[in-house]
Amino acid sequence: MSCAREELLDEVRIVHLDGCANDDDLRRSMAALGDHTGPTILDLTDLTLVGGELDRFIGRLIDSCDAVCVVARRHTARVILQRSGAAGRCAVFSSVADALQSLRLAHEGYGSGWSQASGAGA
Repeated sequence: MSCAREELLDEVRIVHLDGCANDDDLRRSMAALGDHTGPTILDLTDLTLVGGELDRFIGRLIDSCDAVCVVARRHTARVILQRSGAAGRCAVFSSVADALQSLRLAHEGYGSGWSQASGAGA
């Protein structure tokens, strides 16, 4: 994998995975993530997957964080998320900005945030 990096924006952790990742890369990335119990966005915009561990990776994030969503812009990434079952466990958005906006609106009492319903049309 070429790059795995984290940033914190308004107490929301954004995990960017870039490059080409196999199962070992995903396991190493999960082990390298810092502790964070708040909302987490997993940004797969610039990631090419070549393994089947994505669902387990997302499941570990869901187990350790307050709320998790995934950003996947490409159709192929969305198909992988659906086939792996990951799309059924968390909301999927087309951009980090959309994910942040959904969370902020829910915080203000508008919409469902990152619940299953919010990911359906994103």
